[in-house]
Amino acid sequence: MIPQLNFKQLPFIRLLVPYVAGIGCISMFQNHFNILFFALLLITVLLVLVQIFSVWKKHFRLLSGIIIFNIFFLYGLFSFNSACDYHDFPEHSVLVTGIVKHSPEIKERSIQIDCQAHSYSYKNRKIDIREYIRLYVSKDTVPIIPGIGDSICFTSKLQRITNRGNPGEFDYKKHMRNKRIHYTAYALHEDVIYGRNSGRFLLKRLAKTLQKKIIQNFERHSINDNELAILSALVAGNRDLLNDEIRNKFSVAGAMHVLAVSGLHVGILYLFLNMLLFRRNQTPFFRFFKLSLIVIVIWFFAFITGLSSPVVRAALMFSLFLTGKSFNRHINSYNILAASALIALLIDPLELFNPGFQFSYLAVLGILYIQPRLVNSVVINHVLLDRAWQLVTVSIAAQVSIFPLSLLYFHQFPTYFWLTTVFIIPLVWLIMVLTIVLFLSIPISPLVHILSSGLNYLLKSMYLLIEGVSRLPLASISNIRFEIIHLCAAYFFIILLLIAVRKFKKVYTVYTIGIGIVFFLFLNLLTYNRQERMKEIIVYNYGKNSTLSFLNGHNHLMLSHAHLKEDSASIKKWNHDFQVSRKLVKTTEYSVFQEIPLNKTIYGQEITIERKACGIFIHCPDEDILIYEGGTLIPPDGWVPGRTEIDWLIIGRFSGYPVVTNITHFMPKHIVISEHISKNMYNAWDKFAKGYKIDIHHVISDGALYIKLK
Repeated sequence: MIPQLNFKQLPFIRLLVPYVAGIGCISMFQNHFNILFFALLLITVLLVLVQIFSVWKKHFRLLSGIIIFNIFFLYGLFSFNSACDYHDFPEHSVLVTGIVKHSPEIKERSIQIDCQAHSYSYKNRKIDIREYIRLYVSKDTVPIIPGIGDSICFTSKLQRITNRGNPGEFDYKKHMRNKRIHYTAYALHEDVIYGRNSGRFLLKRLAKTLQKKIIQNFERHSINDNELAILSALVAGNRDLLNDEIRNKFSVAGAMHVLAVSGLHVGILYLFLNMLLFRRNQTPFFRFFKLSLIVIVIWFFAFITGLSSPVVRAALMFSLFLTGKSFNRHINSYNILAASALIALLIDPLELFNPGFQFSYLAVLGILYIQPRLVNSVVINHVLLDRAWQLVTVSIAAQVSIFPLSLLYFHQFPTYFWLTTVFIIPLVWLIMVLTIVLFLSIPISPLVHILSSGLNYLLKSMYLLIEGVSRLPLASISNIRFEIIHLCAAYFFIILLLIAVRKFKKVYTVYTIGIGIVFFLFLNLLTYNRQERMKEIIVYNYGKNSTLSFLNGHNHLMLSHAHLKEDSASIKKWNHDFQVSRKLVKTTEYSVFQEIPLNKTIYGQEITIERKACGIFIHCPDEDILIYEGGTLIPPDGWVPGRTEIDWLIIGRFSGYPVVTNITHFMPKHIVISEHISKNMYNAWDKFAKGYKIDIHHVISDGALYIKLK
């Protein structure tokens, strides 16, 4: 039966929409919270007064609806603002006490600990707070690893999380804000004291302990290497053992969602339990017992997977569905979906910006609306072929609903997702069922050996299948530039297409597809032309070394110090992000400062680069740049006559302190400090800039610098 989308019978959607709109609105206009909140509060109060004293009885339902909409919209504004609130710490070291919130992660040089601070001491004052902090502790010879809920006390200077501002970079500040973490700190291991368990986050601690025991049981039954990593992710929700190779192959094959415990795994568990407890003639008591048992097992599964957000959302959704079913109520799947989303957002409004949340609900919405219509469009009499077709339609429906979002976040599209789904979902079902049977059969040693061997075989088969699909030609289309405007346009045309198909108007369907293709071609043409006319210089915020990019249309030159080649992985990542974000169609050229030849002309542009003893002179149209490396300032050969100023003076740690006789020879208009330098050196350049009234920009604190060229 196809669920009906009748908004009059979907109260939770009517509550969810204004609440989400309020959260989305304040996230875009966060600096205007007071104006938005009090303006809407005033409107709501006026509407309530009109409702009470007005004689407009015929508009009672309309006014009531507007008032409820405004109330939930206002609550969305307020809840988001409260969730994003943070404490201002002093700019000095403080003594922080708190509780470990998540399992620590062991890094190469440090231990990462997310903790909830409840107080800090500064100048003999103790201040109570509630702030989440990401702490990095230096490694000791035998590092101490605290558990979830353990007390922690450390001395450190807390730093606000900021983005570097480099082009195309990941929005780390927003990512951490969605986790309610606004500060990071670094402490030496001798400055950190771990205490006893506080009793907080007890469920998470027990879940993590149980999860570790389950993984140890897998190892005892000869499940190792890649098979152990995949099984731990599938069943226990632990993805720590997954290496980059496994992640990449699953991503290219379009099966990455299999490794993240979510609605798929909860759905498989529900189907297995429903089949196991099937009876033709069910008494009311048995039906209630059956549904209660299924809900308990689903939440236990959520517990052993670490109570991660995706599986908790899925467990909540199934619980609401089964609760309604136990009372013999007519259940509208859209209403259940909206109710679970509303409950999740009321608990944590920042979940709205979690990609996992967005993917989960869009995928389920697509399956509910599109999949039944796809299944009914083709009649297949063969049982196995019909089952295969149902799996394909589930995959297509989910992909249609999430592929624009996937392009926005990952800039790639797996072309064989439908093929992967046909084989992977049955394999996941078999693996999960076999794992349950394996744990139930632990007392019977011979049977356990047979089951563990079968489980190993299934896991190896899955990996080989994923590996084979990932190696197919054009298995993944990558480096797709996709922005917010493309996302909005894509969903607009998907909705139009679904409406046209539902009305059975073939002409409208063809027109919609044609207009959509033309519109996206037009958008890409505008983007290409805009990029073609773009000319700019970017001074990166890399920290270690001075790094610059010269962009002329679709051509890109990157310059940096010689020893930056040791960080080639970072440079490659930068190049990739930069080229995807700017849609560069030509290869990036990378040059090292010390290897730059004299009088080099770049791309036929009027840009020349010349090395002198004092540094590198770069002459661009209307902009002259000097990357100062100390020494006596010697003007470059062929310097433009009549020019007495340098527009941009780039300072790095090789520049040394300002020598007035050198710098004033070509008085700069702007000074840019392009990397980490000592505090004394920074103060000297800052004093020099203020003395001569020169603008100064420090990329470490102010972010990457973009210089537009005419």
